[in-house]
Amino acid sequence: MDKYPNLYLDTSARDYELGRTPRSSARFLTKYQDRILFGTDQGREKSMYRSHWRLFETDDEYITGRVWWRYYGLELPAPVLESLYRGTARKVFNI
Repeated sequence: MDKYPNLYLDTSARDYELGRTPRSSARFLTKYQDRILFGTDQGREKSMYRSHWRLFETDDEYITGRVWWRYYGLELPAPVLESLYRGTARKVFNI
């Protein structure tokens, strides 16, 4: 990300990597908050949104994940959440 300042990422299919390494994931998402978008490939059910909310916004431990791994909540600060959920997309799509 440092080498390519025009590179953007989304969080699709990365919930287990993010939730298994909560401290380094939170640092990464905070550092590059203006270049990472919320993304998912898991449909549009309420349960999917609830599981991502729990991952990004709480400090819960041993969250049951989609696979056999347990996740840990990242407890991201409000400015990072705003960028993740809305701010970066507004910038990328010029909204």
